[in-house]
Amino acid sequence: MIWILVGVTTILSCELFCRIPIINSVLEVKFTASKAARVLKSESISDHWKEWILPRYAFRISRYSILSFLYLVIALCPFLLVGLLLSFIDLHFFNFIFELLSIVGITIFAWAYLVMRKNWGYLIALKKYNLTSKYNFTSKLLHHLALNSNIRCEILFDIEKFKFSKMMKSSTEGHHVFVCGLARSGTTVLMRALYQSGKFSSLTYRDMPFVLAPNIWSKITSKYRKSIQKVIRAHDDGILVDFDSPEALEEVFWRVFAGKDYIHSNHLTPHEIDDDLIAAFHDYIALINLRYSRNRYLSKNNNNILRLSGITDAFPNAIVLIPFREPLQHAFSLLKQHQNFVIQHCEDKFSEKYMSWLVHHEFGLDHRPFQFVDDIYQHKDINTIDYWLCLWINTYSYLLERIKKSRGRIFLVGYEDICHKDRVMWQKLADLAEIPIDNDFDFILKKVITLTPANDNLKKKASGIYFELLTDSRKRMGFA
Repeated sequence: MIWILVGVTTILSCELFCRIPIINSVLEVKFTASKAARVLKSESISDHWKEWILPRYAFRISRYSILSFLYLVIALCPFLLVGLLLSFIDLHFFNFIFELLSIVGITIFAWAYLVMRKNWGYLIALKKYNLTSKYNFTSKLLHHLALNSNIRCEILFDIEKFKFSKMMKSSTEGHHVFVCGLARSGTTVLMRALYQSGKFSSLTYRDMPFVLAPNIWSKITSKYRKSIQKVIRAHDDGILVDFDSPEALEEVFWRVFAGKDYIHSNHLTPHEIDDDLIAAFHDYIALINLRYSRNRYLSKNNNNILRLSGITDAFPNAIVLIPFREPLQHAFSLLKQHQNFVIQHCEDKFSEKYMSWLVHHEFGLDHRPFQFVDDIYQHKDINTIDYWLCLWINTYSYLLERIKKSRGRIFLVGYEDICHKDRVMWQKLADLAEIPIDNDFDFILKKVITLTPANDNLKKKASGIYFELLTDSRKRMGFA
C-alpha cells in the first residue's frame, strides 16, 4: 500500500518538476560558473575587467542557486503534504521514504516516468520493433535512459568522478595506444591483437550502456554477470564478440562534451579540444584504467582522426596507429557494409538509434561522412563504389598531411603488411606498443573480386596515395 502512495506522490512531484523552470536555473548556474572560470584563467582579459565582471557573475550564480533550491522545494511539496496527512493515521511515511532502498526506488521510478512522459511515442515505437531486434524492450529502455540525454550523461560522469576521485591515478603520462582510421581498414582486428596481450584497459560491451560511469555500473551489475557464447557481430564479417569484447565506445564522451563542435546533420568535421576537455578526458581514461586495474589504455575509435593533434597533445607518451588498406578493396568493403546496415536499420529502427548514440555514422540510414576543408573529390551516389573511393581519397589525403605535421607519434600501418606471413610488421608494432609478440593471433586478409566498375581517374589518384602511405609506413617502421 505504501509503495503505491509513494508512486503516486512521485508522479505528482515529477509533474511539478516539469512545470517549473528548475532545469533552466541549474543550467544558468553551470554556464555562468563556466564563464567565470574562463574569465579568471584568461591572460588576455585585464584585471580591471575581471574585478568588474566577476562579482556580477557571483551574484548571478547565487541568485540562480537560490532559485534552484526553491524550485526543488516546490517540486518536493507532494511528499511533504502526503507525509503530513499520513502522520495523522500513524503511517510513518517520512521514515519510509528516507530509507536507502526507498531513495533508490523513487529515483529510478521518477527517472523512468520523466523519460516515458517525454518520449511516449518513441517508446511505443521501441515496443513495436521489439520482434526484429536483438534487444528486448527493457534493454532498449535502459539504453535510452543512459545514452539519449547529454545532461544525464554529464551527471553520471560527474558522479563517477566524485565517487572514485581518490582512487584514480593520473593517465597523462601513460603509454597508451590509440587505433583509428577509416572504417573497414582493420582497426578492430588490430585493436583485438593488442588487447589480447593483457596489458591494456579498454571499454567492453559489459560497460554498456553506462559507458561514462564504468565503475559504478560494474559494481551494480557485479552480482548479475553472465557469459554468453561468442556470436558474429552486426557487420557479419566473421569477427566474434561477447560481453568481454573491447569495442569503440569512448566516442560517447566526445559526443556529450563536444558534439556540437563536430557532429553536423549530414557530416562530421575535425575539431579542436581545449584544456578543460583534455583534463576531463584524462579523468575518463583514469576511470577506465581503474575499472580494469591497468595503467595503459587501448582505444579503437575511428572518429579520433578528427582530433589527432588533441590526442597527441593530451598524452605525450601515447602512440596513434592508423591502418589503411588497398583502396579498391577498402571502398568495396565500405559499400558492402553500408548496404548491410541500411537493411538492418530498415528492419530494426533501434539499431539505427543505437549507432547514432555511439556516433557510428560510417554506414546505414544515418550515414554522415568525414568532411575535411580540402576535400576535392566528391560523388553524390552513395550506392556506388566511386562514392566510397572519394571518401577514401579525401580521408587519407587529410591524414597524410596531419602525419607530416605530427611529432612522430602517429604511425601508418598497412593492413596487407600486417597480414603477411613473415609477421615482420606485427613484430614491429608489438615492439612499438611495448607488448610481447603473440604469434597465435590470426590476421586474415580477405580479397574479393570487385566487379563493380570504378572511375579510372579515382583509381589512379587512390593508387598514388596508397603508394605514399605504404612508403611512409614502411620507412617509419624500419623496413622497405
